[in-house]
Amino acid sequence: MSVSILTTKDQYKGTATFAVLYDEMTFILNYRAPPILVNHTYPLLRSGMQILDLGVGTGLIAEEIAKRELEVVIDGVDQSEHMLEKARDKGRYRHLVKADVTKLRETLLPEEEYDAVISCGVYGDYVNPKYLVQAIELVRNQGIIALAGRSKFQRTLTLRKLTEIGIEVLINEMGYAYNSQGLSTVNYNYWVGMKTMSK
Repeated sequence: MSVSILTTKDQYKGTATFAVLYDEMTFILNYRAPPILVNHTYPLLRSGMQILDLGVGTGLIAEEIAKRELEVVIDGVDQSEHMLEKARDKGRYRHLVKADVTKLRETLLPEEEYDAVISCGVYGDYVNPKYLVQAIELVRNQGIIALAGRSKFQRTLTLRKLTEIGIEVLINEMGYAYNSQGLSTVNYNYWVGMKTMSK
């Protein structure tokens, strides 16, 4: 089965076809965003942390964290049950929740707050970055928010907004994410911040 049969609906809705082909597609497109984002985040992670992965897809972020042999707990959220099934099969998550990341305030999660919230290829790709505030609300004081996506996150998370919600920016850079099917390079904004005040 070729990735060329994928439609916009497949990608945005996380259909069964998209879920089946997703890992193959990441190989063909040399999708490197998950390891790059985890490399940026890893120095800030500690064993025992509780981590939330928003937009888990097939579980690539959890696989990258597992390679680094950290003893952490990872919960995940995705709107597609098909993608969640693929992630569940990899056995890297404690709990997986079917939910829309634009409605996190209405979603019952295993924890009220997390030591780190990570999201790769969601905000700016499939979800408007204005919903990032809901993700940041789930980060504990002194916790980490780590993002990778096509959006330039500082356009949404302005200095004033960051000050209001108590986020110190640690990393904000553009870099390689994957090659499109036309072989042009797609760059992502890799963005990592620390929450410096309680909500």
